[in-house]
Amino acid sequence: MASSEKTKKELLKELSDLKEQLAGVTDKTSPCPVDGLNTDECIDFFQSMVAAITEPILILNSDLKCVFANKSFSEMFGIESSSIQDASVYDIGNGLLNLKGLRDLLEELLSIHRDFDGYEVNLKLINIGERTMSLNATDVHQKINAERLLLLSFFDITEQKKAQKKQREDEEKYRSLFETSRDAIMTLEPPDWSFTAGNPATIKMFRCECEADFASKQPWLLSPEYQPDGQMSVIKAKEMINRAIENGSNYFEWIHKRLDGEEFPATVLLSRIELKGKTLLQATVRDITGRKQVEEELILHRFHLEEIVKERTAELEESEKKYRTLVEQSHDGIYIYGCNHFLFVNDRV
Repeated sequence: MASSEKTKKELLKELSDLKEQLAGVTDKTSPCPVDGLNTDECIDFFQSMVAAITEPILILNSDLKCVFANKSFSEMFGIESSSIQDASVYDIGNGLLNLKGLRDLLEELLSIHRDFDGYEVNLKLINIGERTMSLNATDVHQKINAERLLLLSFFDITEQKKAQKKQREDEEKYRSLFETSRDAIMTLEPPDWSFTAGNPATIKMFRCECEADFASKQPWLLSPEYQPDGQMSVIKAKEMINRAIENGSNYFEWIHKRLDGEEFPATVLLSRIELKGKTLLQATVRDITGRKQVEEELILHRFHLEEIVKERTAELEESEKKYRTLVEQSHDGIYIYGCNHFLFVNDRV
């Protein structure tokens, strides 16, 4: 049920109100809390209120026998309310509620008037199969010699439990990826955007003793004072964080600094995430020292090749100049013939 938590809160408030009002109704000498109704009519009125509640409700007497079951109980449990009138709560649905934990709680409720809330059980219901239910009970405190009533309510929390299970599985999967990833993964939290967690690859990258040695530090404290573009790390880091929060992610290059003072180039991917209702940033950092070294070597190699080409070109131009001077100043006629025509002739020819 999508709004089960909201409904539960509303219902508990309604039950609390009913509890106070029913305490006066069942005492025949007390005036009815509803203007214009006698006591019997008032009881019928409150039963109608319980009947209209969307969650299953049982009203039990001090012998734990069913006095009333609302429509929602009949529909969810597949049991006609008339068939369980005056039946023990433990006999309902062929012993469906004959549970030791529930027995102990109801006996405690009767003996010391202690309400209970959130008793979880798995029930196999006729119409809808196995469901996880949260049971709550409250005691209507009656005046001396008046019959006591217990209000037992049921909340279907099956989908909620499935969602919690999936969340736990997702968290375990994320934790496994977090711990085993070769990339350095860390989280940052507002308002000061300090690191709050880092995986083993992070601790190794920054050469920390342990995670506690890394946590609580801010990104600019693990960076040189200035970035290569001349901006102060503290100012630029905050700009990168704000961009990630606004756009959902931000990818950029950065110069980081290990705890021992060594600087290294890195790529940083900041991703906005939601965790337990809070907005955080996850940072994935890769040390690209090796890549930068290769890039620098390629630049040097290209520069070296360009110098060789320049030198070779100059040598060829010098050789060609000498050859042309020799040919043009020769006392012999020299020509080059090809493709049915002269390609070159010197002045002597």
